Amino acid sequence: MKHFISVFLIISLAFAVVGCAFRQEEKVPVETAAPVVSTMPDAYQDILVHTVALIDCIGRGEYDGHEELQYGGIVEYTLACGVNHMSNNIGYALVDLNGDDVDELVIAMKWQDEWDSHFNHAGYRILNVFTLDEDKAVALTNVYSHSMWFLNADGLFVNEGSSTPAYFWTRVYSFGEGAKGLKEMYSVYNSFVEDSKRVVVYESVDSGEATIIDSSDDKDINELFHYASDAFNKYAENPYALELTPLYDAAGNLDEFVSGRLMAEDLSTGNSFYIRDLKMNSDEWDSYSVGLRVDLDNDGVDELILNGPYGGMYLDSVGDRVVVFARGEGTAAVLSYVFYDDAYWIVKSDTTHSGRLYYSFTRYNGSYSAEASFELIAAYEGQDHYDENSQFTYRGESISMEEYETLYQEIFSVL
Repeated sequence: MKHFISVFLIISLAFAVVGCAFRQEEKVPVETAAPVVSTMPDAYQDILVHTVALIDCIGRGEYDGHEELQYGGIVEYTLACGVNHMSNNIGYALVDLNGDDVDELVIAMKWQDEWDSHFNHAGYRILNVFTLDEDKAVALTNVYSHSMWFLNADGLFVNEGSSTPAYFWTRVYSFGEGAKGLKEMYSVYNSFVEDSKRVVVYESVDSGEATIIDSSDDKDINELFHYASDAFNKYAENPYALELTPLYDAAGNLDEFVSGRLMAEDLSTGNSFYIRDLKMNSDEWDSYSVGLRVDLDNDGVDELILNGPYGGMYLDSVGDRVVVFARGEGTAAVLSYVFYDDAYWIVKSDTTHSGRLYYSFTRYNGSYSAEASFELIAAYEGQDHYDENSQFTYRGESISMEEYETLYQEIFSVL
């Protein structure tokens, strides 16, 4: 269940705010250690509950497109990255950022991207920061997919963004003692219009003094392009070390399913069930048993394997739910997994029908939209076994029997 159990009584109200209709299910109360929001201001609790409701609403396909400004980043990243990625990577922190003895609420997402070295250094992207003004939560940042924020160790807010491919910026804001809003203190604007390729640097926003660097100063387009990024990196070298509390407890949800307290929803059928509804731990071929936990969708959080007929089923925690995202579908689609090319791949195989050996591989990355897929096939119609004259296919291309056997050994050798 979610860490912030003390807010369960108001979740249904928050769900209504985002325009979703949720199926009400009676759940057995579950005790957890140290509810982390017991001393959190009510206004912040409302923000967290609304955030969870919004992500879950998108996951159920019930989001109506209405976007409140202060939740824009949460909506855009959920739609872009997938609900599962968000629920397993989003967290929050309570920190006093301006020295007034009142904590701000920081909602952030764990972030690793080979193209964003400065965000890798920080390890997170801010989705929003709230402060209190007369017991009301006030958003300090306006976050969307083309406007990225993080915190500097000196208490500065650093923003990098772009409104068009030809115009982007780096801005640095202070948030001083007792402040109720951000104050812009340093800006770099890159403007690459066809006849005017220039960088405008406001070393001091208050004074209005600016340094203008353009193509007439013997600066080529690449130098201009990197000017704002270099300015951003200067502040990114020393990020604020946020310790995020997970907004969702994925492992806890899976534990509750195994203990019989939480239902699982099958994404392929829409049906929901308790573990007690399955035939468990018997000697019959169609019985299930609790298996390993493996990061099958490569999001850094383990999923649950239920061993069973045709390979069983794989379950994941999404928001406050448990879902079946893969299951064996018969002798022509037996479920398994492999670790290949530095990632886990979900495998559907058909090896019992005569005349073919068929393997389909799908790789996920925190959501259930396939990030990559391929097939490995041996076809030998009218024969008991394949030979060098059989047809072999890999990623849609014909290969030799020797290549097929080499690939098979390479793919299935590591589990």
